[in-house]
Amino acid sequence: MAAVLLTGANGYLGSAVAAELTRQRIAWSPLAGRLQDIPAASLAPDCVIHCAGALRHQAERLQHDNVLGTARLLAGLRTPARIVFASSRSVYGAPAGALCAESDEPAPRDDYGRSKYAAEQLLRDSGLPTLCSRLSTLFGAAPRGDCPALPNLALRRWQRGEPVQLVAGDFEVDYLAVGDAARLLVALAQQPQWPADVLNLPGPQRGLHALMQQLAGAARQQDLPAALHHDHPGAGVWPRLDGARLRAWLPDFRFSSDADVAAAFLAQPVVRD
Repeated sequence: MAAVLLTGANGYLGSAVAAELTRQRIAWSPLAGRLQDIPAASLAPDCVIHCAGALRHQAERLQHDNVLGTARLLAGLRTPARIVFASSRSVYGAPAGALCAESDEPAPRDDYGRSKYAAEQLLRDSGLPTLCSRLSTLFGAAPRGDCPALPNLALRRWQRGEPVQLVAGDFEVDYLAVGDAARLLVALAQQPQWPADVLNLPGPQRGLHALMQQLAGAARQQDLPAALHHDHPGAGVWPRLDGARLRAWLPDFRFSSDADVAAAFLAQPVVRD
């Protein structure tokens, strides 16, 4: 595989992508500095895996980092490059419980989704071969950073000896392990061509209760008192991503088991928050 430029290598997802590129011995380099500081026509990679950007809770940075930062990245390319962009399911703006396919019209409902969709449009308008990879909610351990997803919050609570509350009613989720997200992005970057410019990246479809039982079982294997109480007063039911196109493009991809993802997370030092 030709040389890869990775943006966001110090972030939660980007650090997992960096570890995967290194594991596969693929020539890569991190973006030096911030997106906004890229000099014009200063970059000449063969491929870019674009993970840098502001997170949902960083409202004041969304336009600056996600939109203007992407524009600066494009202006910084001296030669044409293939770009794999880590976008988000938030671009769909779908109602609770919906299953979102790539053919669905984007209609983001919040500033985060709007910033991701605006970045997608910039990349498409550039004329460069671009794949907008719309990721589901991530969880699990990465070399750098953490995320506020329910599975990670639960695992941290169990490390502190605290119980976890769940709603009594179950519903379907598609959490994606961050290590699997990294493997998917690297695998897509290695494909010689993409049949379309948008691809959903969901994790396996499973019930929330089943997922949490898997995580609790992994915690108990490490002698943690992983208590689950089904008495939470309420919880959000999220839209999910249709993974049919992903299965067609990468039919041999195998997701990590939830128990293995939990065990890797619990092997890290305890985080006190």
